[in-house]
Amino acid sequence: MHEAETPIFHRDIRWPNIIRLHGSQWMLIDWDDASSMPTRAASHLEHANHAPEVFNDDHKGEVDIWSVGKLIKDAAVWILDLSADVVERGRWMQETKLRPTAADALKAIQDVYRTMCDQKI
Repeated sequence: MHEAETPIFHRDIRWPNIIRLHGSQWMLIDWDDASSMPTRAASHLEHANHAPEVFNDDHKGEVDIWSVGKLIKDAAVWILDLSADVVERGRWMQETKLRPTAADALKAIQDVYRTMCDQKI
């Protein structure tokens, strides 16, 4: 979605906008606030639940990366055995000055998963 010829930014990724389909399949819903370039400030969104950049014009995928980081951190509240390394990646997605790309964020999570699987063997 971010890497497409015409990238699309969801801009409102949060738990109420995610549904579980089957087993480990999930779907992102509510694309009402999605935008392609040029993006405009989404001043109607809540500051506590959205990246600071979404309130400025010309933001990009960093707003969705921040939100995925928040999803991970929020999940740690009710998933008691969520890996500390996964939670740390969520913090990294939110707190780093230059947010990772979607591809880099996915790779970081996959690396944690691979490490966890290797440790179980």
